[in-house]
Amino acid sequence: MTWSTLAISINTPPPYLLYTATLLSTGIIVYIDGCISRSGGGFDAANMTEVTSGGDNIKSRVGHSAVLTQNGDIIIYGGVILNDPTTLATPYIAKLDTNSWMRSTPNLSQINTPQLCYHSAALYRDYMIFAFGKNPSLSSISDLAFSNNLYILDIKNYIWIISILPSPPPPPPPSPPNHRGLFIGIDIGAADTIDDEMK
Repeated sequence: MTWSTLAISINTPPPYLLYTATLLSTGIIVYIDGCISRSGGGFDAANMTEVTSGGDNIKSRVGHSAVLTQNGDIIIYGGVILNDPTTLATPYIAKLDTNSWMRSTPNLSQINTPQLCYHSAALYRDYMIFAFGKNPSLSSISDLAFSNNLYILDIKNYIWIISILPSPPPPPPPSPPNHRGLFIGIDIGAADTIDDEMK
């Protein structure tokens, strides 16, 4: 539980804010979007095109979320455009394949799709669970902007669901083999053999 400072001096990017950081199984951390601090003051929007090789056009955003799926995709959701907190970045959802580094837009209907920024997201099995955050279209009305809702997205079918069935309990461990009858049989056989020899 000790903090340390890493010595990184090659290709160090400028300071970033409001990004997501996703740790891959390879040890690489992927920083997505957010904004970059300018040396003369102010901020510029960062864009995932800086770390990807091609694919769909995904607008830069801040206040979004990202999760890593079991097959190595990073799913990005929500967020707003830098310097415009009432405009949701589009598309609402995007996917980055960390094997090919290609960007894509999953086919998710925007009907009843929550508009979220500055929320949290977690992956559970094949479900992306969103909690709290703000609704950008209501951010000018501060009392109504904050959300206390939870949303669940099925990321295999890209549909919104209202509940998750729990995983079935694991099967009980197999019972240890019962060797008692074998030992008894051996003892009886040995006793019979000794009796026969004594006769």
